[in-house]
Amino acid sequence: MINFVLICYIIICAVLQHITHELSHVLAAVMCREKITRIQWLTYNGGTKVFFRNEPDFDTAPVAKKWAFISAAGFIGTNILAYIFTVVFILVPAGYIKLFFMIAAGIFLVTDSAHFLLAAVFDFGDVYGLKRTLKCSKGILVIAATLNVLINTILFLYIF
Repeated sequence: MINFVLICYIIICAVLQHITHELSHVLAAVMCREKITRIQWLTYNGGTKVFFRNEPDFDTAPVAKKWAFISAAGFIGTNILAYIFTVVFILVPAGYIKLFFMIAAGIFLVTDSAHFLLAAVFDFGDVYGLKRTLKCSKGILVIAATLNVLINTILFLYIF
């Protein structure tokens, strides 16, 4: 029975990580006074897409700097939550609650940082918007993503 509960919890954490990532984009857009027209959950080429009223064409138009913040917000939001889960895991005494925070921290630490690195290497998703907005090289983003993966992997290995 406990194995079933843990498997369900792992799946729930993975879904929550994805929702956190996308809602971080929404929060950043609201902070930048951009209107969200719709969110297409899990149907946009296998992922999720947040549509904004004034979203620029990243391929052709010059892009305002606020779009870098909006693009990076998903990774930033999930990393912050991962670090909070890690701190709570460290502070909570042994037991099932500690186990739940360990799993949540592990999933949040690994999934989005790995996605950030893949997107930096293969030039897709949020990283593409970030690269076009900041006009930075692919190498800089790959280095940043690699550092994020290293830090998160060290934390992941610490809690496991």
